[in-house]
Amino acid sequence: MEGLIPGSESADRDLLAASAQESARTVAALERVALGAVASCAVAAAVALFAFPGTAHREPPEALRAAGTAIPFLAMILILVASRVRGVMLRAARRLALLSSPSGSELARAYWRANLLDLVLLELVAWLGVAMVPLTGSVRYALVLIVAAAVGMAVRWPRRSELDALAR
Repeated sequence: MEGLIPGSESADRDLLAASAQESARTVAALERVALGAVASCAVAAAVALFAFPGTAHREPPEALRAAGTAIPFLAMILILVASRVRGVMLRAARRLALLSSPSGSELARAYWRANLLDLVLLELVAWLGVAMVPLTGSVRYALVLIVAAAVGMAVRWPRRSELDALAR
């Protein structure tokens, strides 16, 4: 009966154990999503390398040159936005944790949303790289954007320590 009494030491241990399990499940699920996103970057690189054989060494039409210049700037902005939005969402979840006492699952959901949005924006950058190939006639620009997206994903890889720090 000791574990059922609110405020008892055993009840606190049970809550901490449940929160740790929730954190582990959230991070494991996010790691699977992140692996899928990195694998999609590899697919994007393969598409960029092999799907547009007629565009290699060919000058793009004059009307598409502006788009070939605008896409890298859009990709750069998306990389910065992904980082900023993730940080803002995690700070908001931390502030919520300080002002009230949300459950571990609420913090885990906030961490999930922030990381998922970050991965989606970085994935968009990788596929914008693929769009560069027919617009510029060069695969190099595409590979630079794809590698930048993959590095961004690797840097922001989901970590349980980050989620645990959010709860503290």
